[in-house]
Amino acid sequence: MEHLKKDFDEVPVVKLVFWGASMAGKTMALTIFKVLKTLEDPERVYSFLTLEDPTKRTLFFDRGVFGFGYNPLTGKDRLKAHIYTVPGQLRHITQREVVTSGVQGLIIILDSTSAQFEANRSALTELTEFIDSYGLKDVPFVICLNKMDLPTEVRTPVSQISELLVETGWSERMRDAHSRIIEMSCMDAKNDLVTLLKSDSTSRVKADNGRLKKESRPETVKRVIMPIEMILREVLTRQIARTN
Repeated sequence: MEHLKKDFDEVPVVKLVFWGASMAGKTMALTIFKVLKTLEDPERVYSFLTLEDPTKRTLFFDRGVFGFGYNPLTGKDRLKAHIYTVPGQLRHITQREVVTSGVQGLIIILDSTSAQFEANRSALTELTEFIDSYGLKDVPFVICLNKMDLPTEVRTPVSQISELLVETGWSERMRDAHSRIIEMSCMDAKNDLVTLLKSDSTSRVKADNGRLKKESRPETVKRVIMPIEMILREVLTRQIARTN
């Protein structure tokens, strides 16, 4: 992995990409992170852009730019993350290649809906081929299984998802594959955020400055933003190791 590039403010920048089939939940996951960041640390949300077609599917990409580790002595962030989503529809393969170019961390969103099993397979296979072609085998990644709020009868069993990860080369063994999967529900996270903000007791979950306390994050929201935090830590850990 290359050393982190810096922006015009000389702040190191990390590029993360959400990858997955169409309608798997990539845009919603990024939007939830943006909303939470806005509630907790609004000055560190620099931009947020979504590009959708008439069916509400990502047309080219979504992107959010966020700051982390603000240093009051310099007035700058210690790190910025540029987080993208790729369009999931099959016809957008060229856009996916463009958006993923230069990626330093991958968040793979799989759809637990049984009807989307083959779409998950296609997304994983394509990403494997892309990584092999562009020499990105050392890029850290996490795997998320979304829509776990759905009834079990319409969901793919987690064991079958684990088998798919082994089959497509994303894990060597079933046990390892199962342990890598972060189960989550973007819909539950969204609903819990709305409920929290509409609550009559919002004063209990907000600090004196009116911002949301981190300890007030709903558990469902923690599950959705966990992959971003995990990847950022791993990218930074690798960068520190390179300089030592």
